[in-house]
Amino acid sequence: MAETRLHILDVGRGDCIIVELPSGRLAMIDVSDRGMTDPVEYFKTHFPGRSLFLFVLTHPHRNRLSGLKRVKEEIGFTHFWDINHQYEPDTSSPYWESDSFREDWQEYLKIRSGGYPEIKVANMTRGNEHDYLKNDGIQVLSPSKELQNEAITTGDYHLSSYALSLKCDQNQAILGGSANQKSWADIYQYFGPQSLRSNLLLASHHGNRGGFHKEAIKAIKPAFTIISVEKESYSDAARLYSHYSSSGVISTATNGNIVVTCHPHGGVGIKTQY
Repeated sequence: MAETRLHILDVGRGDCIIVELPSGRLAMIDVSDRGMTDPVEYFKTHFPGRSLFLFVLTHPHRNRLSGLKRVKEEIGFTHFWDINHQYEPDTSSPYWESDSFREDWQEYLKIRSGGYPEIKVANMTRGNEHDYLKNDGIQVLSPSKELQNEAITTGDYHLSSYALSLKCDQNQAILGGSANQKSWADIYQYFGPQSLRSNLLLASHHGNRGGFHKEAIKAIKPAFTIISVEKESYSDAARLYSHYSSSGVISTATNGNIVVTCHPHGGVGIKTQY
């Protein structure tokens, strides 16, 4: 079985992960073009002439979809995962016009409403994975339909953020999106500790303490945990994750872009920019 490779980009307080799937197809999970690395230019450099099979928007916050319009126009994708929500951005905020977020949001609304017939839009929840992803080992850990409905009621869309498992034969990586503690409690209860064991964890909400759930992280027991920022408010969480990550915690803030290779028979290879 082919390897799974993740390119975890240095995009500041946001996320953008490019995944080379075992089938050879490419996926992107979130995009943010406000950090040190331009995701579109990175993609063009490393995958010239290619397009995305799948784009996953973990939840519709600005630091997860800034640059979506460029991804659609300059790279392209055929499948788009979205969550059900009633979120509306603050159009009075200065970033609405200053960093082109308005254009990204309008493009997003057009995509999710079916404005591009060539793009297949899906609202994925735990348990209804498409057959086309079986060979690539993508599994939805969260949200459940119940969490998604609760997020709509409360307005807390970290509660319904996608959290994904990428399985490669005997290896597994978990991408936490912005799943919060309640989401992780639900994941832990549903799957149980044996199913969560993984070599790699991309910490929820960039490494924010609000995404740290002790029982879940003890069950995952990763070799490496990756966070995207090391501001003071996140340092406590980094220390917490380090207690349960046998090979340590790595941050894109200090190491730049990180490429992780998940070998089919276990173990991961880590290559950092700096």
